[in-house]
Order: sequence, then C-alpha cells, then structure tokens
Amino acid sequence: MKSCPECGSEKLKYSNEGLVCEDCGAVIEESIYSGERIIA
Repeated sequence: MKSCPECGSEKLKYSNEGLVCEDCGAVIEESIYSGERIIA
C-alpha cells in the first residue's frame, strides 16, 4: 500500500483530483481526464 509522502498516512482515496491523502489533503497522483472511463 502506498503512503502519503507529505505526512506518512496510509489513508489514501481516489477522488476527482486523483489519489488524495485523507489526513492532510495532499494529491499523491493526479488523474488526467482523457474522455475515457478510468477504472481504479
């Protein structure tokens, strides 16, 4: 499992922005909308 490089938390979730840390709000991986459905 990945952890947040900012705070070390493992509470990560996928949102519209991409992979986001639930504790500090840092965006770990940005999702790029290409018009195709992204299955994570």
